Amino acid sequence: MAIIELQARRRVIELHRLNLSGRKIAKKLNISLGAVQKILKKEKDGFGIENKPRSGRPRCLTARMSSRIAVTAKRDPVKTARDIMHDCNLDGVVSLDTVKRELRRHGLFGRIAVKKPLLTSIHKNKRRKWCAVRREWTSLKWKSVVFSDECKLELRPNKRIYVRRQKGARMQPNCISPTSKYSRSIMVWGAVRGDGYRLLIRCENNVDSCEYQRILSVAFPVICSSRTLFQHDGAPAHRSRSTSDFLRRKAVRLLPDWPPQSPDLNIIENMWDELKRRISFFKPITLDELWEVAQREWKAIPNESICKLYDSMPRRVSAVLKNKGGNTKY
Repeated sequence: MAIIELQARRRVIELHRLNLSGRKIAKKLNISLGAVQKILKKEKDGFGIENKPRSGRPRCLTARMSSRIAVTAKRDPVKTARDIMHDCNLDGVVSLDTVKRELRRHGLFGRIAVKKPLLTSIHKNKRRKWCAVRREWTSLKWKSVVFSDECKLELRPNKRIYVRRQKGARMQPNCISPTSKYSRSIMVWGAVRGDGYRLLIRCENNVDSCEYQRILSVAFPVICSSRTLFQHDGAPAHRSRSTSDFLRRKAVRLLPDWPPQSPDLNIIENMWDELKRRISFFKPITLDELWEVAQREWKAIPNESICKLYDSMPRRVSAVLKNKGGNTKY
């Protein structure tokens, strides 16, 4: 039943006092005759015309049930609302929507889990010790480090694609996201320096020790100097005996003891994310076109963005120490 606004109810009383009939009042205010009669009766009986406070529908859940739902969800965040309803023996007692509303009332919302490296106690201990040594490093000190890494760029990366479609158009060619078991891709190596200079090299083959040393032979003369520290992770091609001998002959100063499973400490990972985001706007067709777009967009990343990443290094180190070597938001 439609609720008559308070202003309209007051108008009904005013017109009634002007000796208008109920039918004329209903026609003038465009409301039903029955509504007019109910308003007049309530006012005559002394109940007034304002809405009284209402209790609303009683809650199906007791305070104990509500608390149990929240505790079950907090103990195992992976559980779905249906799992929680089953574990709390609420099947047939309340609806699934009621459980979902109760979870939201406790501030527990369904979200996509963040993907982070699996860290063992050994990994956490190494990360914590490495950051403890560099706790006092300033942004200026970090700008003497050249960060590097490899990255695979795919022509059709697997990611969520949202479409707007009509009912029954789920399998239309323009409404599906094509997948491929073996996505065509290229491997690139990149490095960034504190002044914003960056380098991107296309890998010719799989990055083994020989290919890695070829890349470094091209990169070192233009991006490294006697005042810089070179960072790379513990990939097999990076720590092989031949690569170690190569670095020794080149007199490269390394950033020592890089901790495993630490992409949050390597700012070039953010550069890869930005590069892939930029490439996705162009939708290249061939691998050569993908490489051309990658080169162009790599150069187009502003120097200010790189400087901000270097400025974030002290905060990254502090975050690792605060989490006792665990994962961080970076």
